[in-house]
Amino acid sequence: MAPNKADIQCAACTTVNDPGAKFCQNCGQPLTRPCPQCGNSNSPGAKFCNQCGSRLSLESLPAHEDRLASLQQALPQALQHKIRVAQARMEGERKPVAILFTDIVGSTSLAEALDPEEWREIVTGAHQLVSESVYRYEGTIAQLLGDGVLAFFGAPITHEDDPLRAVRAGLEIHRRLLNSEMVQRVYLYRGSRRIDFETKLHWADRHVLLKVAFPVDILSPVATYDIQWGNVERPTHRNTSWDYARFETCAHKWIDLSEGSYGVSLLNDCKYGHDVHGNVLRLTLLKCASFPDPNAEQGEHCFTYSLLPHTGDWRGVTAAVGYALNDPLILKRVNSSGVDNGLSRSLVRVDKANVIIETVKEAEDGRGLIVRLYENERSRGEVKLTTGFRLGSAYQCNLLEENQHPLQIAPHELGFMMKPYQILTLRLVPDTQD
Repeated sequence: MAPNKADIQCAACTTVNDPGAKFCQNCGQPLTRPCPQCGNSNSPGAKFCNQCGSRLSLESLPAHEDRLASLQQALPQALQHKIRVAQARMEGERKPVAILFTDIVGSTSLAEALDPEEWREIVTGAHQLVSESVYRYEGTIAQLLGDGVLAFFGAPITHEDDPLRAVRAGLEIHRRLLNSEMVQRVYLYRGSRRIDFETKLHWADRHVLLKVAFPVDILSPVATYDIQWGNVERPTHRNTSWDYARFETCAHKWIDLSEGSYGVSLLNDCKYGHDVHGNVLRLTLLKCASFPDPNAEQGEHCFTYSLLPHTGDWRGVTAAVGYALNDPLILKRVNSSGVDNGLSRSLVRVDKANVIIETVKEAEDGRGLIVRLYENERSRGEVKLTTGFRLGSAYQCNLLEENQHPLQIAPHELGFMMKPYQILTLRLVPDTQD
């Protein structure tokens, strides 16, 4: 039989004792009542913790306070430990606190339309979801106000970014779409205009095309779509039958809609179907077809899409942010012996923002490195490539890595001309005497 919430468990022999017992019925040890909020040991008859003031027992509580106490007792063990440590250090200390209040949208009309028991289940579920988000960012639940939740960030545990943690905890969105469920976390970054929508879907529907749409205040007859090794432009109107038939356009990492001095890019990390009609950017998230695979798209999905407002057009910022979303920097600690302290080097880099190094790999025949790059902004000009190692020789190659002609080099750099949207493959052979 599972112990009652008000029962007291002996810390010495783990025997479950009746509520109100002062000594263990099995080993005779004095019993204490641990605080679910801070872990402090209190006397068996105590109703509130003498350290943090949390209620110790759920026995005979009103339903509203019962839910609050249940949420407080659901604190993760690691967070409980951090709270105890913080409380031991905060005596007499004043702390700035970020306060988060969240409630159910449209709760009044919803409560009037539902049976009281159904409404109670919805409110209980909402409180549970909010508490999980608050605890994830190391906040605490202070009070339940009807269908609302009042949470504190900054006390007892203090972080430098407590206001940001409160915002992130509040920007978790739970939706039910037909028979499917969606959870989204919206991320805002200091020093960046990018807004991330981290999405988790449990999909259980068929023959539904799921899209996300962003209407923006932009006027442009064309939109730009990222493709492999470049980009293309497509009209945002449907003036012809050809335009009307093109209901979607394939793109890889981003699409962009820009006017003269301002624009908005829509980025993603794994989706390909896009369309722009007028001033509305849309991204296809799920197709849900049932042929040839009758279970296509069913189950769990995790993906991220982002909105990036920017000055000017997409050139200079969107492509780099798209790569950052799809191929984030990987940090790895290595042995620093033999490396000059404080010296920062790149294996290869170019001096033009419109030229992107797409591939760096060992040559198939083992002779040097293969570097494949391309021009991405429909521009031409001289490009200088710099290496972090001394060059012995360099060649322009074809896609089969067959040398076509040698290039003039300096010890750590070489120059070459690139045309609009040109793809160039280079073989870099290190100096064996380096």
